[in-house]
Amino acid sequence: MTKRRRHKAGKKAAPVAKPVNPVDVQEIERPTPERMRRGIWAIGTRKAPVIDLASDMIGELFATEQITSSHHEGARLFQEIVAAYQADLGLRSYRSCLDDSTGGHDAGDGNPRAVQRYDDLKRRLGPVRFVYLRSELDKPAGAICRDLDVLKKSLDRLAEAF
Repeated sequence: MTKRRRHKAGKKAAPVAKPVNPVDVQEIERPTPERMRRGIWAIGTRKAPVIDLASDMIGELFATEQITSSHHEGARLFQEIVAAYQADLGLRSYRSCLDDSTGGHDAGDGNPRAVQRYDDLKRRLGPVRFVYLRSELDKPAGAICRDLDVLKKSLDRLAEAF
């Protein structure tokens, strides 16, 4: 390519990006048809998001009306308290042997409220019920509950504790 051709090619105007229309973005963020077949969805208007009501086992049980709304709220509260405690600890689910980042000692106190709520939850539920809820509420969508009656009784006890 000659100098003149390269110079002319360089003078072409860059394409102008079109502004993004929020309606178009909403269409992009919708789940794929395959994902839609695997969930129970609440589909709103164009401005409202599409929400999978059965993203885990508890969501499925609630969406199929096998547990009540108070059971569902209690399960979500339990998951929230456990997640806050784990976030405070800084736990990772997997760490490669090639990862050279070091954790080490943190002189800060962390979030004492998260630790207090977690310990209080364990104390009020008792160790057996607490471990049972931890194992059952961590199950993904499509998993089967070991015993629905025991789960309901444990969630009722959780509601009484809080």
